[in-house]
Amino acid sequence: MMNWFWLEIHPDLGIVRVRLRRRRPRCRQLRHNAWWNERLSRPLDDRASLPDSEIFIILGGLQMTTTRLSVLAPSGRIVDVTAGEDAAVLGINTSFLLTNGKGSRVFMTGSRGYHERACQVMVTAKPVWRGSISGREIVASASDDNSVLVASLIGDYHELLTVFANGRPAEESVVSVFAALRVEDSPAGMTVAARQGAFSSIAWQDVSVIVEGRGALNIPDPDMAQKMIPSWRGAPTQHGEIWRTPGDEEESRRGGDERRGAAFLLGCPRGVAEVHVPERHAGAADELAAWLDCLDVSWR
Repeated sequence: MMNWFWLEIHPDLGIVRVRLRRRRPRCRQLRHNAWWNERLSRPLDDRASLPDSEIFIILGGLQMTTTRLSVLAPSGRIVDVTAGEDAAVLGINTSFLLTNGKGSRVFMTGSRGYHERACQVMVTAKPVWRGSISGREIVASASDDNSVLVASLIGDYHELLTVFANGRPAEESVVSVFAALRVEDSPAGMTVAARQGAFSSIAWQDVSVIVEGRGALNIPDPDMAQKMIPSWRGAPTQHGEIWRTPGDEEESRRGGDERRGAAFLLGCPRGVAEVHVPERHAGAADELAAWLDCLDVSWR
């Protein structure tokens, strides 16, 4: 058994809701049909005059400018992401798990405004108090019945969020959770480490990149990624292999339109990504194939 995540894509808000589940990975190999093989076999168009960050890919007459970005993960590691053609990235979020002898806690990071968006998308919650620690503001919002509290540490560029789901805790308890962390915030991202005697090191982490008009890439850390690759070969892409992963039909029906769509597992030499494409963003088969073909993730 292994940890898997269910993503809910909210393109207009630039946010991903991540729910941790445990189940075995179920993959089926992509069909190597004519349009797939024909497009994946075509070479890159050589455009030497372009900046190093951009290349053109010619696939079935589709000309695309490839967008690349580097994301700083909570541990301080960096993942390089090739996000697709003329890709407008709506949001970059991270999540990670810290443990101690008594339990564990999941944290998430996002750009400024993340707390407000989360209180609209993850759970309906309204501000109940504000505090501060080490010169940074803490904002806490609670659901109407006080069963859920969303608390965030506000940095200059990013926000660190965690959810208390077993009733509204005391303000001191919330502040003590953030006090147990060393947080560094910069334009490149937010890194988090546990202070001695509080939490252990990060047990797992992942990065989510939301691409406008396509969907989201959920990129687990390399330790988790090693357990996700199927034993059989996938369809070849420019940077690795890809497999089609069937979604959970019952959960898809409960989740509404945002959960319906195509799901893929992308395997690259230095990284793995779960790719979720909402049904309304799937588009024509050759356009989807061209986008999937140029995706790449690489940890360093």
